[in-house]
Amino acid sequence: MSPWTKRRHAQLVHRVQLQLFEFAIDKGWEFYQNWAVHIPPHRGDKRIPDLLIAPPDSPEFDDNQAYGDGTLLIVEITSSDNRDDDLKVKPAEYARAGVPIMLIVDEFSDPRTVTLLSDPRDGEYRSMTKVDEGEQVKLPEPFGIALDTGPIFL
Repeated sequence: MSPWTKRRHAQLVHRVQLQLFEFAIDKGWEFYQNWAVHIPPHRGDKRIPDLLIAPPDSPEFDDNQAYGDGTLLIVEITSSDNRDDDLKVKPAEYARAGVPIMLIVDEFSDPRTVTLLSDPRDGEYRSMTKVDEGEQVKLPEPFGIALDTGPIFL
């Protein structure tokens, strides 16, 4: 993991968050950008997603790590130097942790895409929807709303 985030990377996170903000706030959910998700089975295994949404009373592995199945959604933005990890390794780990919904914003695909992964079972996501920039992607419950991918990549 790179210790410094590029401005463009942060902008993409911000633009996803803007679309989810009002809905999530109405539900009483919280946004986190520096809280890790515990990846079982080992005590020290964790990932820090670019964005995590969870209820304020979600269960914690410890002060530094959320249990994946207590989160609602995580977002990962691909990095040019870490893209393979973002597309393959992290989804498997988050599924193993029980994160119910994962969004991957891939600025380096052609065309640019947003991938929705959900229904984690046995260490993998059973449902995947991949849309091109400009299309909408419908988030499953408890969201039940559509994200417009066009404004994410402005």
